[in-house]
Amino acid sequence: MPHDSAPHPQAAADSRRPLAVLVAQFRYYTENRLLDFRYTLTNDAAAPLAVFDRGSLDKSLDAVGPTGKVARPTIRIENGDVTLDFPAQPTGTPDARLLALELTPKGRVQVEAWETLPGADAVKRVRLCIPVAPMSDGQFEGAINGKDGPVRIATAIPRTQLLCSDWVDIEHGAADWTG
Repeated sequence: MPHDSAPHPQAAADSRRPLAVLVAQFRYYTENRLLDFRYTLTNDAAAPLAVFDRGSLDKSLDAVGPTGKVARPTIRIENGDVTLDFPAQPTGTPDARLLALELTPKGRVQVEAWETLPGADAVKRVRLCIPVAPMSDGQFEGAINGKDGPVRIATAIPRTQLLCSDWVDIEHGAADWTG
């Protein structure tokens, strides 16, 4: 996406967890508070992994299916620390259900998106958090093929593990945005 202002120094973070590897990169534009972010999530498990970055779906839309796009993350800002995270609970109407990307063993998903940060406080550090869980039989239904792989509908609220990147120092600028 084109930007009309020069970016703030760019940064990258890397975090390892038992089920997956999450690598997140950020580029922040101070003039319009625009935060570009990229992440790559690799399934290190021997079984399929449910990645809960696709948002929620109302039961009335089940027949139509999701687009496969990543949902907008929740933005939390505390004392200049910004956390982008995806809810592990359905949002929307009372009958909404979580959507999950099914990531095969050793599979990888790469996402690029952007958000405008609310408020006017200075941004110091940024991180990204994504709930993941083993893809268990009987806990998911449907399989709509999206650009990143099959998107499934959770039949119950799963027990998730929150996978977070390390904090990235945006205020002082860490590493360059690399692809």
